[in-house]
Amino acid sequence: MASGGSVLTSSAVCFAVVCCVVRAGPVEVAALVYAALVVAGVVLHVSAGPIRDEPPFWGTPTTPLDECEENFALTPLVGELWSAAADLVVLGVALAGWRWAWRGAVRRNGGTGATAEARLLFGALAFAGACSLVYHTTLSADAMVWDVVSVAWLALLLVWVARAHTQCRVNPVARAAPLRASAWPLLLPRPDGLSVVGFATFSALGFMELPEQLIIYPCVSWAAVCVLWLVRPFLGQQRCGSAAAVAVRRLLVRSAMLALLALACLIVDRIRCDEQTRPLRLHAWWHALSACSVHALITLCCLVIESERAAWKAAAVGGGLGVNVILDKSRA
Repeated sequence: MASGGSVLTSSAVCFAVVCCVVRAGPVEVAALVYAALVVAGVVLHVSAGPIRDEPPFWGTPTTPLDECEENFALTPLVGELWSAAADLVVLGVALAGWRWAWRGAVRRNGGTGATAEARLLFGALAFAGACSLVYHTTLSADAMVWDVVSVAWLALLLVWVARAHTQCRVNPVARAAPLRASAWPLLLPRPDGLSVVGFATFSALGFMELPEQLIIYPCVSWAAVCVLWLVRPFLGQQRCGSAAAVAVRRLLVRSAMLALLALACLIVDRIRCDEQTRPLRLHAWWHALSACSVHALITLCCLVIESERAAWKAAAVGGGLGVNVILDKSRA
């Protein structure tokens, strides 16, 4: 019991370090994640003794996909303890990002603000983390459907935001709407027809319980392409070595590196599951690293949107405030 508690505590420290990488309230996120994992570890280890031989509290697992982790190994209350604990990291990262958006880390510096998009996307990340937590706790097929659909929704919302802003670049009428109503914090861009069709199609396919590869992979790939369409023209307009270019490239590299590490963990976990890889808890690391990667990507997109909206507003009123100054102030 003591050994298991030590392992759980060490993992909490590692997860807290991962949260600090995203630089989004690292002290708060690290402290909450560490405390939550330690408390959960103590409670689960204490309760494991008298109820270990009882059937799972949630009934026999019905999920068609079994990750490389012992099911209900410590307590009948949690199916996959390590993956469920990693979902606390996902929730912590999402709440830290939502807090950043709510406090107006960008909008308060004179821009029109991309905080509505940020709150929407970080809220979707929190919802995906909550659905994943329910799934890994219960190992229910119904919960798995919601886990898959929530991840698809997160990717599709990113598609919506990126495509809407990309269209505003070439459509002055669409560009003027958020500038006129910038004081309304709940304002969101109007979705285009393709985004609506994609959202409806993949939602329907997800609730039809198709394999996750047919739902999540296309949505994530589409979101990656839309983000590149959003970022590439922005970087092309910046001076070499400018604050805007450096900040955006840094976030882009951070998000890509974390995504590659997360994908490597998932591939190894799915391909090879034995006594050597199981103690590494790679699926849990997949959750934590993916959340950090998404956090950096959402922050990147919102900074690009805010910077360009502020430049449009400055041009509309005849001001001379440039994009570089806006983004540099938003990072302060």
